[in-house]
Order: sequence, then structure tokens, then C-alpha cells
Amino acid sequence: MKLINDQLFLSATDLVNFLGCKHLTELDRSLSSGEKSAPDFYDPTHELLKQKGLEHEKAYEQSLVNQGYSVYKLEELSNTATLEAMKAGYDYILQAGLYDGKW
Repeated sequence: MKLINDQLFLSATDLVNFLGCKHLTELDRSLSSGEKSAPDFYDPTHELLKQKGLEHEKAYEQSLVNQGYSVYKLEELSNTATLEAMKAGYDYILQAGLYDGKW
């Protein structure tokens, strides 16, 4: 969840979090708006899980390429870039922007 120019951008993770716990969504929203700050604690497990998740994403992307699929990874929050990648006919579009300002 990100707040950019007073517009809230939601991810697939935000949707999953909302379905699991509406209170978590409210906490995330208050963090992104600056109303609250994140708790100040360090958990090395969190960093390890984050790193493993990034490694998994990279390995999955590489497995698609190795299987001969065309893969496009978006580096920006953009419906336009997503639509252009769809029109270009990529087999897989990673980090696609799919939002219209509504949940």
C-alpha cells in the first residue's frame, strides 16, 4: 500500500491482507498516510523472509524465461505500461499495475 500524490495504490498483498484482517488494512493505511509510524523493533527473521521472497520471485521469473516464455517486468506503477505490455503479447507480465482508484 502506497500513498502517492494523495492517491492510494493497493497491491495484491493488500487485498489478501484485507480479506484476512480488516484491522491490518487500517493499520497499513495509517502507515502509508503518515498518521502512524511503524513499530521500532528489529527481527532478523523478517529480513530473512524478505530476502527469501525476493530470491523466490527472481527464480520464478528465470524459470519462465528458461521455459521459453516471454516475460516483461514492470518497474513502475502504471496501468498504461501494463496495457502496453499486454498489447505487445507477453506471456507473463510481472508486477503489473491493475488499479482504477477503487478497491
